[in-house]
Amino acid sequence: MAPPSTKPPLTSTQGFCFTAFLILVVLLASLTQLLPARAIPGWLRQGRSSVAAVWPQGWSFFADEPSANTEVAFAVGDGDQPIAVTRLQLDRRTAWGLSHSGYSGYVELGNLTDLVATSDWLDCTDLSPTACTAAVLRTALVHIPNRTAHPTLCGHVLITVQSPERWTADTQQWQSSWKIIRAVNGEVTCVN
Repeated sequence: MAPPSTKPPLTSTQGFCFTAFLILVVLLASLTQLLPARAIPGWLRQGRSSVAAVWPQGWSFFADEPSANTEVAFAVGDGDQPIAVTRLQLDRRTAWGLSHSGYSGYVELGNLTDLVATSDWLDCTDLSPTACTAAVLRTALVHIPNRTAHPTLCGHVLITVQSPERWTADTQQWQSSWKIIRAVNGEVTCVN
């Protein structure tokens, strides 16, 4: 029979201190990935790339760049009147962001956008949003198949790529209409 150990058992204080130290190390490792490079001290910046290999996260894990271009779909109604069909994530119809149906609409729109040939897009960088909408409605319809399992975009649809960056000095006009970068006049056929 072995003699009893002479080492005292770990106390709850020692266990707490060890756990707190371990959590602090994980927090510091996370901060090297989440903070912009200019906000991190030089001694932490060196380990940033090695931490990224095992802890690959950043702000893009949670959301896209706020100034990134976004796709917006407009259903074209009577009298060529476009009505936005892309809805906000934080909306009653998506259970205030808890339902994945809002995100699936963005995936569907992204898939449709990928099917449009480069030559079919109308460049609207030099046009106001109103002028771009009028110009794209005069172009020929581009037929786009929608193979989404539960499609929400079918029929006559304007697909636009828009920028949230300020495009005019008139704040009221800028808040009501984002700058349309390019647009296509589409006839979306739901295949499923």
